[in-house]
Amino acid sequence: MKKFLKTDSSIIKIDFSIIEGCKNYLLISSWNHGIDWLLIVDNKEIESRRPLTDSAIHLSYVLSNPEYKNWVMEIPNFVINSINPYSGVEFIILNLISHYKAAYDLYFSSKNLLWILIYTARIKKWSEQDVLKLASIKRRDILVACGLPGTEAAVNVLNKISFDTFDITAYQLIYRVLRLNGYEKLIHHEIIDFRLIYNVLAAPWLIDTSFLKNCHPDNWPIGFHSRIEDVQRMAARLGVTQEVNKALKKQIKTYASLKQLHDRLADRINKQTIEELPDNNFPQAPILGNNAIVPITGSRMLALEGRAQHHCVRSYESRIQRGEYYVYKVLAPERATLGLMLSKNENKPIFDQLYLDRNRPVSEATKESVMKWLNNRI
Repeated sequence: MKKFLKTDSSIIKIDFSIIEGCKNYLLISSWNHGIDWLLIVDNKEIESRRPLTDSAIHLSYVLSNPEYKNWVMEIPNFVINSINPYSGVEFIILNLISHYKAAYDLYFSSKNLLWILIYTARIKKWSEQDVLKLASIKRRDILVACGLPGTEAAVNVLNKISFDTFDITAYQLIYRVLRLNGYEKLIHHEIIDFRLIYNVLAAPWLIDTSFLKNCHPDNWPIGFHSRIEDVQRMAARLGVTQEVNKALKKQIKTYASLKQLHDRLADRINKQTIEELPDNNFPQAPILGNNAIVPITGSRMLALEGRAQHHCVRSYESRIQRGEYYVYKVLAPERATLGLMLSKNENKPIFDQLYLDRNRPVSEATKESVMKWLNNRI
């Protein structure tokens, strides 16, 4: 980059605060000269860019500063409009695609794949030359080099993944989803976002359901897989597993229809005879209750809670009896039901869910009151 210091008219200089008496600033060359950078310390010490290491400044700072308008205008619009989610490696991307055609072509055709390649290179300590060599081969072969399936389906699924931020969490989620059996069935989705991936990873069998195929992304609650798991538990209790699984795979196509199925099954369970059920057959409550939060101690009390609140809490009975779950009746600030997960390997119960009747959300006041009670006792 040093040779551009005098010839690059669009180079930008970003002054940092004086640190320990030394003035520091960053020089960044322009797109037309190939984006690169130098960190200047007290006009004497010069730290050049290290391969696959991002700049000392976020790109968002440069883009939002009118002073650097000319520098920004040299970058193609499609790059400016698409690079923001790759926070943390955006200058690495700009450096590679402004210098090397292979990297530019890969970014143009498969932005997420170039990002995966850069992230993998940093984890495996590949050189910049390794990255450039891989960027010039077939997309499927790049995936293989990165430890992912070398298929066109994997390339297509990867291209459709859309996150607000691509970071180490996104990297791990992508690896997990592309290793699922049947991942290629996600291709028909226009956008594969965090909500979809989260639910598919929690319940992989969802990939092959008509519900997932037809459900619009805006209708994917972050934990809708748990509603499906409730449906399956209730179906097993009622002896209608085969019929319900068929409905889940072929007939249920919207979240509203899933909720209707859930409520019908809950109503059937709650209408079952409860008079002869035992009152104190559950393990001891993991946390003592109080006047507002009452532990449910037996099958009869659990059934009455489900009937009163019109939800499927009764389907958790076998888990409660195995010591894996516990339920409390919440009387104030609102009438609600609390579920805690229990683990033989953990001493502390874990909050799972808190709902009003018919699984409606509680108020912030109720959640705050219950969480305060819980945190004070674990």
